[in-house]
Parts: sequence; structure tokens; C-alpha cells
Amino acid sequence: MFTVIINQPGYLPEVEPVDFDSCSEAWSYVADEIERAWENDDVFEGSFIEQHKRNKRWSEVWQSTLAEGVPGGRVAPDGFVYCVEVAE
Repeated sequence: MFTVIINQPGYLPEVEPVDFDSCSEAWSYVADEIERAWENDDVFEGSFIEQHKRNKRWSEVWQSTLAEGVPGGRVAPDGFVYCVEVAE
């Protein structure tokens, strides 16, 4: 069993952990959550170059979750940490 925990450092998690049977299922869930956060990140200030850099950071975090096969964590540009852990 694997558990996904999403939180902002210094705060309690906003939602209960979600359990999955495999690590790849857990990372797929994390990728979906990161994509959803990216789409809802409504910071449209700045130049085209700044927006491109912002989208590149989001894209790199999202792509890295798709390739992940072991437990660990990712910090998204919005400051949230997305973790996959082995459930005890």
C-alpha cells in the first residue's frame, strides 16, 4: 500500500491521505493533482517570458511525477509538497 499526502510546509494537510495499491497509481494521482493545481494557478501577471518560465516549472514537476516509480516527494511551484509514502 502507498499513501499520497499533499500539504503546504508549516501547515497540516488540507485533506486526508489517499491510499493506493501500487506506487505507480499513487504517482498518477499526484500527477493529476499537480495538473489540476497548475490549471487553477491563476497568476497571469508579468511578461510572456515569465509566464513561459512558470509553465516550464509546473511542467517539469508534472513530468517528473509520471516517470517516478519509487516513494518520494515533489515541491510544486505553488509551494505545496506532493508525497508518495509506503503505508504502514
